[in-house]
Amino acid sequence: MKKKKIILLILGIILVIFAITMLTIPNNKLGEPTFSKYYQGNYKKVFNELLPAAKNGDSVAQVSLGNLYSAGLGVKQSYKKAYYWYKRASDKNNANGVLGLGVMYNKGYYVEQNYKKAVDLYKRAIKIDNNSMAKYNLSFAYLEGDGVAKNYKNGLSLLEDAAAQNNAMALLNLGSNYYEGLYGLLVNYNKAFNYFKKSAELGEPMGQNNLAVMFYQGKGTVKNNFKAYKWFFISANYGNCNMSKKLLKNYSFNLTDKLIKEAETQARLWINSHKEINQNLVSANFKTSR
Repeated sequence: MKKKKIILLILGIILVIFAITMLTIPNNKLGEPTFSKYYQGNYKKVFNELLPAAKNGDSVAQVSLGNLYSAGLGVKQSYKKAYYWYKRASDKNNANGVLGLGVMYNKGYYVEQNYKKAVDLYKRAIKIDNNSMAKYNLSFAYLEGDGVAKNYKNGLSLLEDAAAQNNAMALLNLGSNYYEGLYGLLVNYNKAFNYFKKSAELGEPMGQNNLAVMFYQGKGTVKNNFKAYKWFFISANYGNCNMSKKLLKNYSFNLTDKLIKEAETQARLWINSHKEINQNLVSANFKTSR
């Protein structure tokens, strides 16, 4: 029973956002409900264990199946089937099911693209349970003017609300906005650094990468190549972030072999002590709990 609860908790809440990548500081905008590469696990086993619960009406399991079908993990990708399971969960007033439908309408997956309907679904999901990911997605509707009149104030307010709920993607994007000076914000490296730090500590690989970049650049904080290397290493190994892997190779850290070894040791200690927040939660033996 405990295994099942863990699986449902992990998969039911995940609607990860597709990354629109800049050079080293990305601004991740709205995207499809999918899993980034660092979400590891035996998805076929997860799918087989969730299917009976979903068929029996468990809305969390239904959302999870929608996620798996959308991403093609453990099963052949099918937006049609993803829509089916999101719709069933939505009919039970499951906020993540409603959110999943919203993303599908926003992207035009299986259904005709309809920004207005996506916005309405995001708003409904927020009303159901104050859903932070729905706030995150709705924020970009306002920031980009998709399905609603463009309004930077409303968009940033929603993004801040989601960040206040410890939504790692919202924190990451606020950091990117302050780093780049987007949507009417003034460039503020101190705020960018703090948002990236919070995102990194919540296990977001790009937040970890961007935090490392700021340590390397000395923006928003004192330049520290040791900490930069440490966070690049965490991002590359905890989150399987390809950008961090490249920067580890291409950046010159001017650290002795002893310091590099120490940075890697500290990074591994961080990784081992934060497994409960890594999205690499679904192992073959389901030993990880939240």
